Amino acid sequence: MSTEYIDVSDINRKQAGAYISRIAAARNPVLVFMPNLDYAGMHDAEALASNFNIGFLNIPITLPMLDLVKQMEFAGVHVTSQLVSGIESAFRSAVIEQMNGEEEYFEHEGIDSGQDRA
Repeated sequence: MSTEYIDVSDINRKQAGAYISRIAAARNPVLVFMPNLDYAGMHDAEALASNFNIGFLNIPITLPMLDLVKQMEFAGVHVTSQLVSGIESAFRSAVIEQMNGEEEYFEHEGIDSGQDRA
């Protein structure tokens, strides 16, 4: 079964309704909430998933973000809030793209993606 992972990390800035058409168009949607320090919107994302009876993943990105920012500061990069915001957005996009790409790989190889991959 094909799964489409949908990033809902900015649900507190958007209305939950902004995701409804995307959820309806997906074959097997799973909502993914990736907070960095701020968990605002997590309950809204969980409620949206519950209302549609679909999957929900909470993947905090705080530790990798903090590590990257600290490494950049150590290297002498002037870290601004705009830079951090851009990195967060790019990080989330990369995670979702990779998760959706992995799904295609497992389907192509004939592996059930619902099984434990360990």
